[in-house]
Amino acid sequence: MSTLNAGTLNVTEKLNLPTYNVSQRDALSGVSTGFMIFNTEENVVQVWNGTEWTSGGSTGTDGSTAERAASNLQELVDAGVTADGVYWFKDSAEQTYQAYVKMQNPIDGVPWILVFNINTDSAQNSQGGIPHWDNTSFWTTANSQGATDTSPWAANVKTRAYDKYPVSKFCFMVHKQGGFDNTSGQLHGYGIYANDNYPGQTMYTMMSSGTNKTVSTSARESGQDYSNLLTWNNNRPQILGGDLFISNTINGYNNASYNLMFNVTNNFNSSNEAKARISTSGASGNGNYGYTAGGVGVKHGHNGNWGGYAGYCPVSAYCGGKEIYGSNTNGVNYLGGINPNSPFINCMQGGNGIVNYNLALWVR
Repeated sequence: MSTLNAGTLNVTEKLNLPTYNVSQRDALSGVSTGFMIFNTEENVVQVWNGTEWTSGGSTGTDGSTAERAASNLQELVDAGVTADGVYWFKDSAEQTYQAYVKMQNPIDGVPWILVFNINTDSAQNSQGGIPHWDNTSFWTTANSQGATDTSPWAANVKTRAYDKYPVSKFCFMVHKQGGFDNTSGQLHGYGIYANDNYPGQTMYTMMSSGTNKTVSTSARESGQDYSNLLTWNNNRPQILGGDLFISNTINGYNNASYNLMFNVTNNFNSSNEAKARISTSGASGNGNYGYTAGGVGVKHGHNGNWGGYAGYCPVSAYCGGKEIYGSNTNGVNYLGGINPNSPFINCMQGGNGIVNYNLALWVR
């Protein structure tokens, strides 16, 4: 091997480095510290530091490996990442985790990291079972499920972004299990809310303590409703209708005008069991009919005689309205549990059939 010993190397056109893919690089022997190559598989310049290959350039935090874990979404942008997929992240303690990221054509033009996805066709298979109010494995535990799934829109997923990623905004994406692109073919709609009152906190921190927490002070920041399936149930006299996070004005009340709330214990002003892990200020004490449920992580009942749980449902009056999310209800997205002999599941089907909505929650 020839050796060039020079204090300064002035290259006026280009410098050709030896090229290797990962297998070829790893097969090298007798490599001296400082040896430099171009990795054709990962498209980076790498240097042997005597122990391992280290990468140079802006791709050092591109999220492709645990060693290149990004601290936040902006680092992926700065590294030139443009594709949707599962990437590596690290928290403030340098602990790494993986989560799906929407990079390509994201809603409102800025990337989002997936916190969880509820497939209402199989919600009973979520972390800890149906993610209703009392499911502490889902709501108050730092854990993950299917975090590396590359098609999370069809699965029940929970990532460690739930307890590790500091939140500035939330995006509730209501979709059809076929993808996450902002089209009527894939979405029913979306709603974006700012984290005004708990800046820098994670979902886990916000959920793990306190009740009736108002998260946003600026109502729904933006949104889109592609769906025409949800209306006001005029058979029952509740005020609100539709989906709290994507529907707009129904029955004269605009769902978009209300603030996001967590751990709501007086959902729809009921004197009995009417709780929701995620709801809005419109549903909090603003209902005039106590037999009403709605939101994410619901517990609903009346006088201990009937009731049940829901992972995710629209504004749902007792025995009426389009009140089912998912293709069926038997143990899937609803569970009769407050009174095991209750006809809650069959009752909630009402007379207007089934609406198959699914929910992905994203943060940035």
